[in-house]
Amino acid sequence: MPTWCSRPVRTLSTLTCTPPTAITSCNAAFQATDAELMDDALALADARLQGVRPSQLPLDQVLPMQFHGSEARLFQTTLPATPSGKIELYSATLEQKYGQALPQYRPVVSPYPLSLLTPASDQRTTSTFGNLRYSNDVWLDMHPHDAAARGLCDGMHVRVWNDLGEVHLRLRLTEDVRPGVVVSAKGAWLRTSDNGQTVSALAPAHYADLCEGACFNDARVEVAQLAP
Repeated sequence: MPTWCSRPVRTLSTLTCTPPTAITSCNAAFQATDAELMDDALALADARLQGVRPSQLPLDQVLPMQFHGSEARLFQTTLPATPSGKIELYSATLEQKYGQALPQYRPVVSPYPLSLLTPASDQRTTSTFGNLRYSNDVWLDMHPHDAAARGLCDGMHVRVWNDLGEVHLRLRLTEDVRPGVVVSAKGAWLRTSDNGQTVSALAPAHYADLCEGACFNDARVEVAQLAP
C-alpha cells in the first residue's frame, strides 16, 4: 500500500479537553467527505499511486504497485534503506544511536512467574467493535499444568495481577498455550471485567532499549482464583 501520512488522531475523549479554538479548527475533519478523507490520509506524491488519487482508485481491479517501472524485487528494483544499501546484521547506525550494533538478549527479571501475551483478537480491530455483544467474551488462556499447580479449573473466574494492576477474567485451559505463558486478547472494553480493568492495566510502560519500541510482551503476572 502507499505510504501513510503521519497524522495525530483526535478522539471524542481528547476533544472534551481541547480548547474551543482547537475544536473549531478540527471541525473540518468531521465535515469532510469520504473522498476528501481518503485523499488526505494517503501520500498523494507517492509514485506507486501512478498519479491516481486514492479516492479514484478502481474498486473492480488491483492497481499494481511498481518501483522504477517494475514490480518490487529486492536488490533489483528496491534496496534496503541502510547506509550501505545492503541487509546489515551489524548496524553502525544502531551502534552510534544506542550503543548496540547487534541486538542482545536480556531476560526479564520479575517476581511474577507467568508471561502475559496480549495478541490481536479475530473479533475486534484493537478495541474497534468492542461494543458488539460477541466481544463480551474475554478469556485468559492457560496451560493445564500451570492451572493444576494453582488449583485452578476451566471456566473459573480468576484474578490476574502484578505491581501495576489487576484484572478479573474467566479461565480457559488449553494446550495451545505453552507452560509459563498466559494469553488474553487485547482491545477488550472495560465493561468486560467486573473490576473495570483490562489486560492493558498489566502492561509495562517502559520502552525497548533499541528504537524505543513498546514492551507489552515484557508483562509478567500471577494468577489465582477470584475470591467469591
